[in-house]
Formats: sequence, structure tokens, C-alpha cells
Amino acid sequence: MPQSKKFVEKEGDKCGTTSDKQLYSGPYKFEGRNGTNGSFKLVKNENYWDKDSVKAPEIDFEVVKQPENAVQMYKQNKLDFAPIGTPDLYNDNKNEKGVKYVAEATTAYIQYLQNGKNKALSNTKIRQALNLTTNRKELVDQVTAGVSKPATGLVPAELAKTSDGKDLAEFVKQPYTYNVDDAKKLWDEGLKMKENQIK
Repeated sequence: MPQSKKFVEKEGDKCGTTSDKQLYSGPYKFEGRNGTNGSFKLVKNENYWDKDSVKAPEIDFEVVKQPENAVQMYKQNKLDFAPIGTPDLYNDNKNEKGVKYVAEATTAYIQYLQNGKNKALSNTKIRQALNLTTNRKELVDQVTAGVSKPATGLVPAELAKTSDGKDLAEFVKQPYTYNVDDAKKLWDEGLKMKENQIK
């Protein structure tokens, strides 16, 4: 995001560390945030261009480091909102009143160590074979207890929609499927390639 050079140079290493060491252009600004405290406020920014449309004059923030504690505080009406940060916690509470699934626009991926030392990973067919042996759905189900969706590419699901309403991740997805038979063929083809054919 663009920053004021004058402000950043004036504040130096302290820039952005506390409420008064930040510049604000949005509807709210921090009040009482020192960078380490667990409670602070968002207060209405009187310099915001559309300040008359901002309905809530302030929002109280409570930093709760443990997701389990945040959920308990929510159930005790000490918090208005609490993210459920783990798959097990979500599955334990998904049928509770007020719980809503909200997709996070993130993508995680597996990357093979391609530092040039393993010649097999320089072989396109070997890499394609490894890709086809990755059962994305099973992996995601095991790691996230069925809460997340398998990635179809680097664009995360539910990030944006195309003009006709299709999920952008579906629109740009790669045609990867779990296919052990095709993987074995590619693997064998890759092993037969001479070193000078590796690319």
C-alpha cells in the first residue's frame, strides 16, 4: 500500500507499531494499541471521506491467542465474534447457533526441492507423475478434518467470481486428477529418458 514518505521517515522503525505511529485512510483508526496489549479499540476516523456512512462509532478488540478460549468467551457473551481457528474446533461447534462457515482465501501447496541436486526433479515427466499421485482431496481431508477444499491451482476457492458468477478458482483450475495408472506411465517414460533429454 502506498505510504507517506514524510511520515515513514519521521517515525522510522517505530512506524506502524502503535496507534499514534500509523496513518489512517479507512473508516476507523486504532485507539489504545501499543503493539503488545490485548485490548484496544477501533474508533471512527473523522477524516474519512465517507464518515457519515459509518454506523458504529467504535469497536472493542480483545486479542485472544487460543482459539478454544475465544470460542468459550463467545459462548459466555464476552465476545461478539470469534474465529474458529482449528478444524476440530469447527467440527465440534459447527451446529451451534451463530456459527457460520466463512471461506478463507488461502492456498497451500506442496513444492518439491528443486535445487538441481536431484536430477529426477528436472525431468518434466517425473514431476507430472508425482503430481498425479497426489490425492488432493484425501490430503486435505486428513489435514483439515474435511473443513477445507482441495486446491485446483494457485487461485484459492471462493476468492472471486467471474462475470457469469463462476468461481474464479474453477475457471482457472488445472486439469490435475489423482491417477496412479497415468502416473506410472509418466514415471516409466521419465526413467527411460536420457540425461540430455531432461528438461
